[in-house]
Amino acid sequence: KAPYLLFPRGDEKSMTFLLGILSSISLDWWARRFVGLNLNFFIFNSFPIPLFKENCNLCKRLVEITGRLSCVDDRFADWAEKIDLKIAKPNELERDELMNELDALVAKLFGLTADQLKHIFETYRLNWNYEVRLENTLQYFNK
Repeated sequence: KAPYLLFPRGDEKSMTFLLGILSSISLDWWARRFVGLNLNFFIFNSFPIPLFKENCNLCKRLVEITGRLSCVDDRFADWAEKIDLKIAKPNELERDELMNELDALVAKLFGLTADQLKHIFETYRLNWNYEVRLENTLQYFNK
C-alpha cells in the first residue's frame, strides 16, 4: 500500500515543483528519520514542503529542472507544454548536473546552510561515495 496524492488545487507547475522536492536528497534524508517500512498520511503530512510561489526564481528553476528530468519523450508532451518546457532527454552527464542543481535548489528552499547540506550528504547513507556529488551540489548551492 502506498499513499497517493490528489491535487484539488494547483496546476502542473505546482505538481512538478512538489515532484522536485520529493526527489531531493534533503527531503529523502528527512523522511528516512521517520519512515521505516510504512509511509502513511500522518507521517507524509508532516513533511516540510516549501510553498510553491509562481514568482520565485528558485521555484521556477526547480520546475524547469524537474520537468527536464521527467519529461524525457513524447509521452510527456502534454505535461511539458503545460509547464512551458521543450522535451529534450538529458544525457547522463546533464542528468547528473541537473540532479546536483535540484538538490542545491531544494536545500535553499528549505533554508539550509552549506554546513547543514554537507551533514545531510555525510549521513544520508552508510558507505556511499558522496564527495563528488556533494562538491558539485555545493557549487550550485553557492551560486
